[in-house]
Amino acid sequence: MNVAGNFGLSNFNYEPYGFKKQKFTSGDVHFGVKSTDETLPLQYRAETNLMLYGRQQCQLFGGVNETMVRTLATVSGSVSDEQTVAIGFAMNNLIYGNELKENKDRIKDIFKNRTTLDLNPYYELNNDSWRVHVGANVDLSFGNGKAVRVSPDVKAQYVFSDSYVLYAKATGGRQLNDFRRLETYNPYLDPGQEVKDTYEQLNAGLGFKASPTPGLWFDIFGGYQNLKDDLYQSADAWDGGDGANYIGLGQTHTDNFYAGIKASYEYKDLFAISAGGTYYHWNADAQTTGSKSSDYNEALLMKPEFDLGIHTEIHPIAALWLNAGYQYTRRAERYTGLYAKSIPAVSNLSLGATYRIFKGISAYVKADNLLNKKYQYYLYYPVEGINFVGGLSFRF
Repeated sequence: MNVAGNFGLSNFNYEPYGFKKQKFTSGDVHFGVKSTDETLPLQYRAETNLMLYGRQQCQLFGGVNETMVRTLATVSGSVSDEQTVAIGFAMNNLIYGNELKENKDRIKDIFKNRTTLDLNPYYELNNDSWRVHVGANVDLSFGNGKAVRVSPDVKAQYVFSDSYVLYAKATGGRQLNDFRRLETYNPYLDPGQEVKDTYEQLNAGLGFKASPTPGLWFDIFGGYQNLKDDLYQSADAWDGGDGANYIGLGQTHTDNFYAGIKASYEYKDLFAISAGGTYYHWNADAQTTGSKSSDYNEALLMKPEFDLGIHTEIHPIAALWLNAGYQYTRRAERYTGLYAKSIPAVSNLSLGATYRIFKGISAYVKADNLLNKKYQYYLYYPVEGINFVGGLSFRF
């Protein structure tokens, strides 16, 4: 049995009409059990999570709270030393409420109480050459969006010469748009219409990994992804307001083809470098609105068209780690209809260092945006110029 808990608090400046501050408060408690006798014909693991989350501001209707009970379980059995059959179970119960009781119906039009039930039966084969996983996602929803969705859960790898791998996949499944995911997607969002869960109908891909020499790896890949009720950010104005008073949330169906390459090299425990680039070709069903360009598609504003990342780490002495990185992201839609301007590409050069003072205690420092570029990770919220952060970390 295992027990765990977490607490989080985020308090930051905001830009919508009517209030200037936003605060998120989150906490969760986890209880889990699993089988320990490997001689039993069936193995199991199960957990229950009570997850609480509060948003101080929501569409001028006061705070809104999310209570979620998440239950996960898996039961598996061995057919032979190389083969396993199993079924996974995931259930989420979400309940919403707000502090201003007179607005409770309006809030529940945006955040609806719902239950999701996801089943994942599968078969696995693992031997010296093959790793095969064949299954399906059967996802049920009560109170939000389409009631039943089905997607594949298939993965296969073929290993030859010990250092070359051919692989393929066709996967999918629910992406639960709870408060925690919305904060990760964009903490400045203020949804004004019903928020549905996103569903990945298909993510199919092929790839080839190779290690021609010790420490060096290449990965070449490509594929296709289809998303139902995909999220996108939009600039909205309150009635009587001026400009982009808040960042709204839209949803539409999207799909993309992608292709990329990654490479990494590691020399003992002294030096490591990795680099990768991915190109995406996006399509979206969202309509063109509020734009002087007939080709403008708001749903693609913050989608990546090209991602490039480079990271290197040096470990010159036992207690010191030095790192450097660069991220470049060009957006699929670079024209903003509201302001008739272009969104600049992300171009972030960073440096960092970590020094172990004592066992379990380290000091760190990191510098970001060393090129002093103007870009956005979140729509209409530009990043700081050259900035630094430092602190201490403790491990017990």
